[in-house]
Amino acid sequence: MTDKNDMGTEKEQEINGTPENCGEEKTETAPETETESDKTLTQNAEEMDAMDEPRLREYAKALIDGLTKENEILIKEQAELKKQIEKGNSYLDMLAALKSDFENYRRRTNAQAENSEKEGRLFVIKKLLPVLDTFDRAREMLDEVTMTTFNLIVRQFDKVLADCGVEVIDVLGQPFDPATANAVHSLETDKEEEKNVVLEVYANGYRYGDKVLRYAQVCVGV
Repeated sequence: MTDKNDMGTEKEQEINGTPENCGEEKTETAPETETESDKTLTQNAEEMDAMDEPRLREYAKALIDGLTKENEILIKEQAELKKQIEKGNSYLDMLAALKSDFENYRRRTNAQAENSEKEGRLFVIKKLLPVLDTFDRAREMLDEVTMTTFNLIVRQFDKVLADCGVEVIDVLGQPFDPATANAVHSLETDKEEEKNVVLEVYANGYRYGDKVLRYAQVCVGV
């Protein structure tokens, strides 16, 4: 027989809509989802379990044959890739050689152009040197008024030559040096300090850098 108090308690719980353990929060664990890889492995395992030994051997042989073929394909592809890499490296070597040849050609061309320009300039300058000799001789025959104008012309001419890198070789009063002067005359002297010294310059010598364009024509004391 059911106690009235118990029945009252049950009814009260039903009215409130909460069981005795309603204060505890229920947590439900979500079921783990099976991945495609897991499904495949499970399926393969089930199929292998269902196979008898002959079929299992046949399956293993087919699997090994398939892997062997794939390995052969990979080996061929690797060999072909190696050939392509070697071919590419050979092209790079050819390109480097061509670049080096071009740089050498460019340097030679530039050097030849500079040398041609230099030789052309020296050719013109050598043709002008006799004009300078004429200027020097003309100074002795000009009057003072004309000399002023003449010297202006000569200085302009000298400046042009200097801008081209041409300079007069200073030999007067210097020890005779056959590398820069020709002794066209000698003069006996009793002064020891004048022996083997340039006493007079008949025609100036000129140099372009380290190159002598014309040797000075001089008289040397002996």
